Amino acid sequence: RNLSIVFALQKLFKNYYYSSGINIEDFCISEKDTAFYDIYIMYLLSNQNVSFFSSGASMTRLHKTRAIATYEPSYNNLSVCFKDDYNCGKCEKCVRTIYEFYSTNNLEKYKNVFNLDEFYSNKNWYERKFWEFYFKNKGKLDYKITYQEMKKNKIHMKKINMIIGLDIAILKKIYHIVVK
Repeated sequence: RNLSIVFALQKLFKNYYYSSGINIEDFCISEKDTAFYDIYIMYLLSNQNVSFFSSGASMTRLHKTRAIATYEPSYNNLSVCFKDDYNCGKCEKCVRTIYEFYSTNNLEKYKNVFNLDEFYSNKNWYERKFWEFYFKNKGKLDYKITYQEMKKNKIHMKKINMIIGLDIAILKKIYHIVVK
């Protein structure tokens, strides 16, 4: 979605820096997600009008979140969702980003791009989703770092929500094995 806009307006851009979704340590060729090798394919997408570069692969998502939280235009314009044109607040990417901002005490800045009333009034659901995604991704480094940041900032999550999130992740995995 992001690169297609740049192609459509390529006469306006000479270089485009795409924020890598995966840390360079996780580089691999995978059918699951092109983010694992975007550092490789960005160069291949370049043409005589515009050059594409993958950037930020040496940074964790939390470092990127802290950096973007200092950029005021993002407070009203940040779009992270891969399900909708707006931030749905329910998909993995939205939930992960909400918790990254929450863990760094920057979430309130994004009240115009995420439904914070929904988040605060359904905190148990969001905690369970965080843990479900954490366990689904086998404790991926970005989730671990976010959780460590929450502990450092004394942001507590209920243990029961961790257990329920784990149960949901396991049941979904079993379901996919049985159905396929």
